[in-house]
Amino acid sequence: MKDTFEHQFSEYKNQIPEYDSLIKNIFSMEKELERQQYLAYDYKAQIDKALEETDGCKIVIVDFHAEATAEKRSMGYYLDGRVTALLGTHTHVQTADAQILPEGTAYITDVGMCGESGGVLGMDAECVVSRMRSRLPVKFAPSKGDCEADGVVFTFDTSSRRVTAVERVKI
Repeated sequence: MKDTFEHQFSEYKNQIPEYDSLIKNIFSMEKELERQQYLAYDYKAQIDKALEETDGCKIVIVDFHAEATAEKRSMGYYLDGRVTALLGTHTHVQTADAQILPEGTAYITDVGMCGESGGVLGMDAECVVSRMRSRLPVKFAPSKGDCEADGVVFTFDTSSRRVTAVERVKI
């Protein structure tokens, strides 16, 4: 099954007025970039090319799945004012830095995760520790903790494409 933002949100197409013009080009930078930690190459041309596909869109959300905080932060500043929001993902730990950058882009280094809060990233801690200690493959089992859902809510002005408010959510 195709797993893209376009596919994930297609079920809402009939529920959201102006879906095609408003949300059509929500995209993940994963499609355009083959990243490595700290982006050790010139990525600007690839990003600029990806952004050309969003011309005319009122909302552009970038899901930037990267390891290092520094590369997410620098990407936020590089895209500030050019996208509606840059939402960092990967670590499964929500960061406390949700903010509006100087040119109006919403930013958070990591939105967090949805899943069981006990254990390690939703997996049973004993399994994960065993794998780390032995360096051998171990079948992971879900943790038995309460479920949590992390995220970010932001308000934006469609005419200016600037974010006016951003707030972390943890349920």
